[in-house]
Amino acid sequence: MYSAYRWSKRLALPALWYTAFEMYGLTLGGPQMLFYSVIHTMPVVVFVVLASMLFFVGWWLQTALALLVAPYRDALGLTGSRVASLLAGLTLHALLLVTYESWSSGNVLRVMLCLAGLVLTVKLTPAMRSSRSSRSSPAVRHL
Repeated sequence: MYSAYRWSKRLALPALWYTAFEMYGLTLGGPQMLFYSVIHTMPVVVFVVLASMLFFVGWWLQTALALLVAPYRDALGLTGSRVASLLAGLTLHALLLVTYESWSSGNVLRVMLCLAGLVLTVKLTPAMRSSRSSRSSPAVRHL
C-alpha cells in the first residue's frame, strides 16, 4: 500500500512539472496554447506527460483516501494536516489546469495566478520525497 502511494507520487512528477512550466512559467509572458509547441516537435514528451497525468490522478485519489481513512493515513506515515495541505495543493493545480483558458487571458489575474502556481509547485515538489525516509534519517538533504 505504501509502495503504490510512493510510486504514484514519483510517476506524477513529469505531469506536475511540465504543466507547471507551461501554465505558470510560460504564461507569465502571455496566454499559451498548452502543449502546442511540443505536440509537433516532441510527441514522446507529450506521451510521458499524459501518462504521468494518470498517476497524478492516482496520487490525488490516494491522498483523498488518506484524508478520509485514518488507518490508511497512518500506514503511509502522514499527518492529517500534511495530507489536507497536499490534497488542497494538488486540487488547486488540477483546477488551474482545467480552467486555464478562462484565467490566462487577464493580465493582473494571470500574473498573480502564475506566481502563486510557481510557489505551489515548489511546495508540492518536496512532497514527492518519501515521508518515511525523512523521518528515519536525521540529516535530510535539501537542494
